[in-house]
Amino acid sequence: MTQAALRLSNLLLVSSVGAAVASAPPGYYDSVRGSNGDALRAALHELINDHKRVPFSGGSYDTHDALEDLDEDPNNPSNVRLLYSGWSVSKSSWPNWNREHSWPKSYGTDFGPAHTDMHHIYACDATVNTIRGNKYFDDGGTKFPSEAPGCRYDSDSFQPRLEDRGDLARTMLYLDVRYEGDRSQELDLELTDDVSQIQSNSRFMGRLSTLIAWHREDPPDDRERDRNDLIWSEMQDNRNPFVDNPNFVHSVWDGALSADDYQLSNTAGGTIRFKVNAGSTNSGRTYMLLAGASGDSPGTPLPGNLETLPLNEDWLTQYLRSHLGRPPFQDFRGTLNGDGRATVQLDVGPLPEKLPAGTVIHLAWTLADPYDVVSNPISLTIIP
Repeated sequence: MTQAALRLSNLLLVSSVGAAVASAPPGYYDSVRGSNGDALRAALHELINDHKRVPFSGGSYDTHDALEDLDEDPNNPSNVRLLYSGWSVSKSSWPNWNREHSWPKSYGTDFGPAHTDMHHIYACDATVNTIRGNKYFDDGGTKFPSEAPGCRYDSDSFQPRLEDRGDLARTMLYLDVRYEGDRSQELDLELTDDVSQIQSNSRFMGRLSTLIAWHREDPPDDRERDRNDLIWSEMQDNRNPFVDNPNFVHSVWDGALSADDYQLSNTAGGTIRFKVNAGSTNSGRTYMLLAGASGDSPGTPLPGNLETLPLNEDWLTQYLRSHLGRPPFQDFRGTLNGDGRATVQLDVGPLPEKLPAGTVIHLAWTLADPYDVVSNPISLTIIP
């Protein structure tokens, strides 16, 4: 298996809709299974909506207390680790550290559930919090003062240090899906690249393209997953789905793979129609279908006995090619049209004993060269 194939394989292994990823409880994502694009967005919104609320201040447990738990330094339980700077400081040094609303309050999170949503509130050095203010996230700027090495900023944008970029990107993407303006005291929070909308001080935040790039470059780590688990289990009873399943981002914002049929007969085969939609920003780019099969494989097995390869390599391609009608093999790789779309039809004939009933074939697509978008896989089950 080539290194490119291995990277793509690992991406698909962690991105199957409904798979057991991170520490999501069994069945948590059942309601979104088989959804993609706008349908996935709507299903995720209903799943994470109406969370339990932590009081902002006062009472026996508020957002200050929550941050002492969520951002506790695992190497020193008396300390918290701060966003942007990465420093570990004493919990007792409050208010030298305070609450950072990563989606600024002036952009629609100064009231209602968003004001106390722990998915986007972090422990932060008070000076850094003030300098960041309500700047949107983007690349570039001058180096930050010594309080936050690795960060940059200019008059209206802020670039966090590398270790925080993916975390903050997934936080912003969560808020965009969680808040649709369909409940009392909730605005329709929306990510955009339009700076004039962001600076309207209403409900917009960004920049979307930058955040998606940060999401790809800085995938979830154990600390981020642990934080997600704790918010779900001890505070809000909802999760950030983009931490659990990073490939949801590509389905909601970059397009998705859809299939009309989800079963193939091992005696009669069947037809599978895929619609690729990667958006107009990807027009003219090359797409490539991927495939993998559960069970025994003469190729190089990956964890769970799943091998996922581009459909132009190795034994699985040869197997599938020998049992496909038209269109010909070259249609596994093609060029997206001006709208970033393509349609692929696989006509599958009778299957040999090598893939008996109960075998699952996983198909997905990627944008090639570089392989920077991989869709959520479709699982096709072999039936008698």
